[in-house]
Amino acid sequence: MEFGVNYFDFGTENVNAELIGGFGFGSGERRNVRGDYTKPFIQINAGLVTDVFDTGISFRTAYVNFHNLENNSGLGDKSASLFFEPAASSRLGFQKYKT
Repeated sequence: MEFGVNYFDFGTENVNAELIGGFGFGSGERRNVRGDYTKPFIQINAGLVTDVFDTGISFRTAYVNFHNLENNSGLGDKSASLFFEPAASSRLGFQKYKT
């Protein structure tokens, strides 16, 4: 689960931008490693908007901290790491009907 606060009222006429700060938490299991995690993050999104085409990029940086780890795999015991999650998107269509 993640929660965030969003500031999106900046940019120019055809360029939209937003800044998101948030916090996530959960639990998971993979390859005999089980545990809980917390994940504070910051994300910036920017996009170009026209009548027929939209495109955008996102950059998220998150610090994932694992705790209550049960590691039966022998894969190591690193408990925290910094993640960089880039993304890109585009939509084609007309006014409100874009896919």
